[in-house]
Amino acid sequence: MNAGGTPSGFGQVWGMVSFLFQPSMALMNRLKYVWKFLIIGVLVAVPLGYVLFLQNAISQERIEFNEKERSGVRWVEPAREFLYQIERRRVASVGVALGLTGFSGDVTAATEEANKAVKKVDEQDAEVGDELRTTKKWKQAKTLWEGLQKQKLATADEADKYHADIASLMIDLVLNQAGSNSNLVLDQELESYFLMDAYLRKMPSLVDSIARSATLGMRPQPDEQAEAERNVELAGIYKQFLNQTTELDKTNFAGFREAAKKRGQNVAQTLKLAEKSLDKLNQHAEMVRTKFLTAKEKPNQDALRPIVTATLENALQTVELWRRIGPQLDALIEDRVDGYTFDRNLALGIAVFAALALAYLFVGFFLSVQRSIAVLGSATGRMIAGTMEEQLRLDAQDELGQIGTQYGQINDALVEARTLKNRVEDENRQLQENIFDLLQVVSDAADGNLTVRARVTEGALGNVADGFNNLLESMQNLIGRIQQQLERSNRAVVEISSLAKGMANGATNQAKDILTARQLVMQMSEENSRVSQDALTAATAAQRTEASAIEGAERVENVISTMNELRASVQAGAKRMKILGDRSLEITGIVATISRISEKTNLLALNAAIEAALAGEHGRGFHVVAEEVRKLAERTAAATKEIDKLVKAIHAETKETAEAIERQTQVVEQESQLVAEAGVSLGKIRQVSTESAGLVAHIATVAKAQVEGTQTMVRTMEEVTAIAQQTQKGADGTVATVGELISLTEQITQNIRQFKVA
Repeated sequence: MNAGGTPSGFGQVWGMVSFLFQPSMALMNRLKYVWKFLIIGVLVAVPLGYVLFLQNAISQERIEFNEKERSGVRWVEPAREFLYQIERRRVASVGVALGLTGFSGDVTAATEEANKAVKKVDEQDAEVGDELRTTKKWKQAKTLWEGLQKQKLATADEADKYHADIASLMIDLVLNQAGSNSNLVLDQELESYFLMDAYLRKMPSLVDSIARSATLGMRPQPDEQAEAERNVELAGIYKQFLNQTTELDKTNFAGFREAAKKRGQNVAQTLKLAEKSLDKLNQHAEMVRTKFLTAKEKPNQDALRPIVTATLENALQTVELWRRIGPQLDALIEDRVDGYTFDRNLALGIAVFAALALAYLFVGFFLSVQRSIAVLGSATGRMIAGTMEEQLRLDAQDELGQIGTQYGQINDALVEARTLKNRVEDENRQLQENIFDLLQVVSDAADGNLTVRARVTEGALGNVADGFNNLLESMQNLIGRIQQQLERSNRAVVEISSLAKGMANGATNQAKDILTARQLVMQMSEENSRVSQDALTAATAAQRTEASAIEGAERVENVISTMNELRASVQAGAKRMKILGDRSLEITGIVATISRISEKTNLLALNAAIEAALAGEHGRGFHVVAEEVRKLAERTAAATKEIDKLVKAIHAETKETAEAIERQTQVVEQESQLVAEAGVSLGKIRQVSTESAGLVAHIATVAKAQVEGTQTMVRTMEEVTAIAQQTQKGADGTVATVGELISLTEQITQNIRQFKVA
């Protein structure tokens, strides 16, 4: 409490906290310590166990997610070898079909290696095929492979087609079955994502593009139309190949390099192999461009041989990089699995340690409290019996230890109280003896013998005896003086009797005059009451007038606020319409640009058509494309003109709308000024009403005070009347009393003579 008697800030907070925890305190006050600790332990253990369960579930989910990714990598590893051998056999078979010697051995070797890869894929598929859902399509691929081995490939087209079907099916298996169903495509780690993208998407596609571009370029075409279509398809493969190579370099390996640098991993060997493979890919792209797309003459057999050899080398180099990425990706995933496993085990260990430590501390705390309570209970029994002489000491330094210290202080107080009790009992016995002697003296004095004296002893009663003796001496002197005064009183009473009779006559006349004055004051009080009632009615009317003025002012303020909001909204709309007009102008500029582009495109298409016409049969296909481009440019120009007309119309309407909004804004501002002037007028009315109400209220207050004063005067006159009547009665009674006083004085004189004062 502070000096003013109000609780301090901390006391208020502590009181609020205590109030909030009253249910908890009530529960704990009804339980023994065993149940208290059990409840607290359960409340701590249940959330801790649930958090541990969630942590373990999350870690297990992550581990299973990444283990499934590893299953996908293990399945893709032999599938990669099978796909590579198919592509290798594809290129070599096309070369053999074209009459090139020296590549039959590659066909045989690729067949043997492919069969070995089939067995390994079968092993992995038997293990994880159901999980990855690859079994059905893998059986289809094996069926195609078995059929291919039995086929006698007479032409290059047949050789390319059968191998292309198997390669396409294997690429689909790698990406859409093994990749999707193993969570590899869902990998969210940046470093492994870049490797996964290269491992599942780009590397299979690049290996297939190498073989497909080479076989497509080497196969002879029956006529110029087929040749042109082949060149278009080959150009598409070439473009896709370049894009994938660039993306592999700029995105996958660049991202992998940065992520590995952040993690502090050494991936120099992988990146070095990637650079070498990228060189081979670029060389293959250049070979496709120079040997097939831009070559003026068809390559003969002597020119095809190095193309087949280079294609096989480029495919092998690309697969070497693919082989390197697989273990690297698996190692990253394995590291994550190990990390998740370690985190799960660490969390479990910490939770178990925390639970054991908590249980250990709880048991220790319970035993400490139990021991302290036992010591306090024993000390309490000895304190009650009065046999506790030693100072109470507890091992605990907590609140129970403080209680032990306070128990020692209580024991000291009890010992002191027992000593004081014995001393008081002795003093009481002596006091009783002195009281008996004093009572004997008092009894003699009560009989009228004022000459006796009490025995003065030590202690408080001795002071009483001494004081009683002084009292007896004083009474002895007083009685003597009273006897003298009684004689003088008898003479004075006779004089008072004559004066009392005269006062009784005067009091009777005074009472009559006061009754007349009281009637006049009551009439004045009634007039003042009517004036006060009229003043209260006027005050009520003035208050209603003031309230109406205040309400009107508030409504005007609301109208002003609404008008301001309306003005702001209208101004904002005008700004938006102006911005819309500016945007329409920008669109007009963009449409003009598109129109110029379409004109240039039309001109270029016309030039291209002319060049195609000059090229003769070789430019016929290009002439058709140029004609389509020209028509598209004309349609674009026509559409651009329509858009320009529409945008100009929108701009004109937008401008008119903005002007209308501006006019509306001016009207709103004028209305706002009028409403503001009305608000000022109502404010003045409100001020005048407030002053009027104050004056009327003051008049009512004065009238009320006057009424109250008049009523007080009436009550005073009534009291004066009563007093005058009482005075009259008192004067009459005084005459009688004086007579009685004379008789009483005579009796007192006789009684005083009974005391012995000498």
